[in-house]
Amino acid sequence: MAIITAIPSNIVSSPHRIVFKGGKFYNAKNNSFERKDVEVIDGKIGRTERDIPTNEKGTVVKKLSGNSFVGPGWIDLHAHFFGCWGEGMDTIQDEVFLGVTTSVDAGSAGPKNIEDFIQGALSDADGYLLAMLNIAPGGLANRTGENKELTWHSAIETAEKAIKYRDKIKMIKIRIGKTQNTSGTRRPALLMAKEAAELAGLPLMVHIEDGVKLREIMEILRPGDIITHAFRKDGDCCLLDSKNRLKPYVVDFLAKGGRLDIGHGAGGFHKETVEAGIAQLKLLENQNYEPLSTSTDLHCFSVNGPVYDLPTTIAKMISLGMTREDAIRSVTRTPAEALGLPASRWRMHKGDPANLTIWEQEVSDHKVHRFIDPHKTVWKGREMLKPTIVFANGQLIEIGKI
Repeated sequence: MAIITAIPSNIVSSPHRIVFKGGKFYNAKNNSFERKDVEVIDGKIGRTERDIPTNEKGTVVKKLSGNSFVGPGWIDLHAHFFGCWGEGMDTIQDEVFLGVTTSVDAGSAGPKNIEDFIQGALSDADGYLLAMLNIAPGGLANRTGENKELTWHSAIETAEKAIKYRDKIKMIKIRIGKTQNTSGTRRPALLMAKEAAELAGLPLMVHIEDGVKLREIMEILRPGDIITHAFRKDGDCCLLDSKNRLKPYVVDFLAKGGRLDIGHGAGGFHKETVEAGIAQLKLLENQNYEPLSTSTDLHCFSVNGPVYDLPTTIAKMISLGMTREDAIRSVTRTPAEALGLPASRWRMHKGDPANLTIWEQEVSDHKVHRFIDPHKTVWKGREMLKPTIVFANGQLIEIGKI
């Protein structure tokens, strides 16, 4: 079992007042970049405007390069840090070190072992780590097959645990597919997970893979519920038709307020499908559908490739057609709203706790950055993101020297 160190060891003493000058500020409300300085005072956002004065005594000024960007702290909506999927993932410090200010464990624990997780990493995570609660009693303890037998599953018990630990648990999770269910348990398990989510007042995230009835799942789900591994290419669970268009019932799912999440992982990301999916979603961008979220599905089978980290995953999305603005929205405002976090988590208004990520956008004239998907497809892109400074919950995380 992984032992998680929830508090980063590289927290440093923050100056009373820091002004970051010269970077491109991401305005999450307008989904745009603007030339603005950013002020942080005692761990809270100060002003965000052009040419903030720096002559106040004790002010530390950080001049950013022309390729530097400042935005809300990145959120990884789907990762794993507990149980067998968390083996070797013995710290979330690496996530914070790479620009992520909040990681979400996506259902590694269920109602029978959530206390082990709560009393361990989640006990002092202080917002760095949140969780989803799996409908399966032991979560992902057995790696596969957790919903083939439903005797010990309980929507009521799952909801009660989610309510008890509401400050840590933000969603209910279920995996649906031929390796997790029998043909006779897929629908009952999904309905049970939906009931638990309704009782707890939480959204539901559904992992899909081959062997699902995708239309049925999308019809059962509610506004705010999420399909993860949205653009994998596994027969029944592909969201695109033979002409790489979104299937009509997928559009219906989005129209009623359903959400899609990338969930890269060791099998949930197919280069051509993601590329076509991004293009299809662009055609719908004036329909006010919920935007796509980008997440890693980081775990012991993906952390050393093909995922590596969130900056690499964001860069992959940009290389496959997502705009830089949409890519940053997909790891800031979109996952924050999906989790039901307050607007102060992404808007960066004066007085909000400082949750921000500063990164350099390395842009080449040629495609020099090598990417790979779980199917061994290799391609190259022009951009890579390199986080340099992070404020997480008002605390300065030292990446580069300040």
